Amino acid sequence: MRLINKNIHIILSIIVICSYLILLFSFSQSHQPEQKKLINKAEQEIISTFSYAWYQTKVQDFEKKDSSSLFFDNLDALLNEKSEILDFDFSLTYQVIDLSSGQILHQGKWGQLSETRSDKIIHEKSFALTDSYNIILTFNNLKSKASSFSYRIIIQFALILGFFTFFVLLSIHKWRKNQLKSQMKTDYMYGVTHEMKSLLTTISLATEFIIANKGANKENEYKHIILEESKELMKMVQQVLNMAVLEKKKLSINYESIEIQSFIDDIIRSYSVKIENYNGNIHFTNEVTEEKFWADRALLKLALSNIIDNAIKYSSMHPIIHILATTENGYFVIKIKDNGIGIPKSHLNKIFKPTLRIKNALSKKPYGVGMGLYFVKQITKIHKGKIKVNSELNKGSEFCVYIPKYE
Repeated sequence: MRLINKNIHIILSIIVICSYLILLFSFSQSHQPEQKKLINKAEQEIISTFSYAWYQTKVQDFEKKDSSSLFFDNLDALLNEKSEILDFDFSLTYQVIDLSSGQILHQGKWGQLSETRSDKIIHEKSFALTDSYNIILTFNNLKSKASSFSYRIIIQFALILGFFTFFVLLSIHKWRKNQLKSQMKTDYMYGVTHEMKSLLTTISLATEFIIANKGANKENEYKHIILEESKELMKMVQQVLNMAVLEKKKLSINYESIEIQSFIDDIIRSYSVKIENYNGNIHFTNEVTEEKFWADRALLKLALSNIIDNAIKYSSMHPIIHILATTENGYFVIKIKDNGIGIPKSHLNKIFKPTLRIKNALSKKPYGVGMGLYFVKQITKIHKGKIKVNSELNKGSEFCVYIPKYE
């Protein structure tokens, strides 16, 4: 689906071009019989016109006077005059041959054509004008005036239809894309509210048991349930807030100068209690020579925090997290490596899509509502950066966030 969305313009263009080719091929096939009919019609009309012009010149009188050159001049004039009323465009050469001697008595050109005459012979016709004279017609151009006009109309119609089809399909695609996006948001909010309702129900029941002194020997267990479910509820509220922040930041991004050491130290400090509760460790190595870089502090912190949250969630033992800051090919790169359960290869190309959740190997329960890494991906795109992941099942994961350098 992603590939189709990425190349939709190419796909639609291919469809339109194929429709053009089919239309033109159909026209050429239907036009071939029409050309044969046109040739037959042209033969009949031209022979008739020749015969009419021949007798109009009173050939017998000119032969008696031995004025054949004058006769042929008049013949050319009459033919050209007659060609104006014919309903097709043509150009041809003709020869008047004496049947007794085989001598060419006269040859000339006939026809009116707006285009350049062609030397290519498309048709020849020979007929006896009288018992003494034969005519050889050699056609160089022949096309119907109506056919030429309709051909242009068909081409124009094909172009208009093609563009109309392209934009209709493009509009449908955009509409479907917006519908899917809207449906995704609806499903997301439904999932969030459903999860929140479930957590609140558990918290409410545990609280009622404590107040009513039911199961006094389990009071500590109920308190632990309330605490854990409250934490999960807080995470979901934070993700809803993250969604709102992300939607707002799509409109603008507030770049500021960030000192990498203090920035990462602040993030680590915010996780110190959580890491300690898990008996884990988080440390930072700074290989960046530049003192500062430019980014949106709030968004970048949100992205890195989501990655660290996952590193803690999906640890099968005490989480060990290593953060490395370096530079590569014009990018500031922040790498976060963990010792967690890793990601199956079948999931690597899906983890940045919304609503995907991978079960923790210990609890078998998916955490959150599957938007964390989606946030990370969108934040890197807003910064015109990129994100890469290297992971192997049961051997941990490494997420690399690339932020372009700006002077």
